[in-house]
Order: sequence, then C-alpha cells, then structure tokens
Amino acid sequence: MSGYSRIIHHATSILCSNKGSMEIAQLHRRVFQRFEITEEDFWYIVKKCARFSVVQSSPRTEDGESEYIVVAKTSLRLCKKYSKNECYECQDLHLCKYFVYGNCRYGKGRKECKFSHNIQSQHNYPLLRECTLHELNEDDLFLLLLQNDPALLPEVCAHYNKGTGLFGACTFMERCTKVHICQHFVQDDCLFGPKCKRQHSIDEHSRRMLEERGLGGDIIHDLPYIYQNVYRLNSQTLSSELISDQGVKPVAQMEKNEICLHFIRRKCKFQDQCVLVHFNLPYKWEVYDGKSWRDLRNMEEIEKAYCDPKNEHGLETSGFCVHDQEL
Repeated sequence: MSGYSRIIHHATSILCSNKGSMEIAQLHRRVFQRFEITEEDFWYIVKKCARFSVVQSSPRTEDGESEYIVVAKTSLRLCKKYSKNECYECQDLHLCKYFVYGNCRYGKGRKECKFSHNIQSQHNYPLLRECTLHELNEDDLFLLLLQNDPALLPEVCAHYNKGTGLFGACTFMERCTKVHICQHFVQDDCLFGPKCKRQHSIDEHSRRMLEERGLGGDIIHDLPYIYQNVYRLNSQTLSSELISDQGVKPVAQMEKNEICLHFIRRKCKFQDQCVLVHFNLPYKWEVYDGKSWRDLRNMEEIEKAYCDPKNEHGLETSGFCVHDQEL
C-alpha cells in the first residue's frame, strides 16, 4: 500500500477530524478534492489497508438498504508500565494518559509533568513513523488512540441498559464507574431516537465520573460517537471473511447473535434471510449443557428477577450457567 501512503494519511486525518468514522461515499468525496481517485480504487484501499475497518450500518430505509462506514484503526497502544516507571523500551507509546485525555493539570501549570507530553520524542516518533502516523496532529492521534486502546475508556454499563427506571438495573446508580448510555445508540440501531428512555449523550453523573478520571470536556462531548466506533471495531467489522473481491457475502451467511426488533414488531422484511435472531421476546435466556445452548423456561420471570435491582442473589441459586442474549 506504499503507493497510496499520501491518500491513506489524508483519509485518516479526515476521519479523525470527523469523530473517527465516516460513510464511505462521503469520505471518498472529501479525499477526491485533493486526490483524483476513482471509487473502485478508493474501495480497494480502505478494504486492503489495515488503517481502516469497513462496517455496515443498520438499515436506514424501508427496503433495508445499509451504508458502509469507514472507521480509523491502529494497533498502537499506550504503555501501561510507563506510568509506573517500570518500562523503558517497548513497542507502545510513552505518553501521559491525562495528556491524551486533554486534561493534564501539570501540563497547564508551572509544574512540569513527569510523564512525556511529546509525541515526537525519541521513543515515540519511530513507533508513529512505523505506523505512518507521524504526520497526524495531536488531537487526531489522541482520538485514534481512544477508540482503539481498550484500556483508555470505561465500559458502557450493561446493567443501565436493563430494567426500568432512571438507572435501569444498575444498583450503583450515581456511584457507577461505567458510562450510562443507550447500548443501542452505541450499536447504531436504536429505534426510539430522541424519545428513547436511555441516554444518547453523556449525562451529569457520567460526566462527573469521567472528569474525575481526568477526561477533558471536548473528549467527553464526543464520547458517544467514540463508543460507537469502539463497538464497530470490536463487533461489526466486516473482516476478510465478509468482504471478498466479489463483494459482501449475503446476509444469511453472517453469524446471527442479536434479536431482531423488527420481527418483534412484525415488520421484518428479510424473514428467513435476516441477519438477526427471530424470537418472540426482546431477550433470550439460555443454559449451556456442554454441547449447545438450550432455552430456559419461564424467561419472562427470569428477566423480571434479573432486572430487579433489589434481587442480588435470585439467579445465583438456580445452578445454571446462564447466557443473556439481550437486545
């Protein structure tokens, strides 16, 4: 891909300045303003280059058409041992984590931070150059790291996305150290939009928690979109198994692992060809018998008990290893 290095760098810069991802046709139009590259050649680059992941968005139209999203990717990580003064030579970046967060208190005052704020340092620059990221500005590089390094951001609270009420089934409520945000917004398949009962932005209690962890205001504002990209990179990447020179494999060949909301509402137009699971409930409780997953009886009662914040031991006494396939 060396012959396309300038195009790859330019596309990476565009993605990072647009919250880390962009619809492929829109990205091509932006790149085309500087490099006259055909759609076919551009598709070849984003498909073959390790810098990008191509993911398929949820259907946006009645006929089930989806868009392809390009997400910026990197294998670079921050060194975990560096902040403990336990590392001197490795293949990870030696940078102050709070500098990456955009909120290092020492970098703003007279007292100098004991950890590096220099992305061009003797240790960091060769790593960035090897990954052809040495020309990215700091903000773009930091966004790229945030959506790729799993150690930098707290998880989305799964319990918040269960049950009812302001905090869902999260028993920690305002003391929770995970982010309270709609999981289906993160997965880009929330059907309720502005009417959703779950947060599609960072609420006050999550903001306070994130600020205590050292994250700056600009990053906190963009976090919902960063979490979308984290999910896309971890769960929805169309790998080489799904993208071939002949195009994308049919939906029926993709692994089914989520329950179809449209089927529950009797509006799924894909029927047997749907990529999602067709089930009569928006959740599924199963037990693993050593060979396969078997449906449990009384799923609605189990779900009710599981979503009750006061019930902390009900499921533990069942003796089952339960798999929760939730929407």
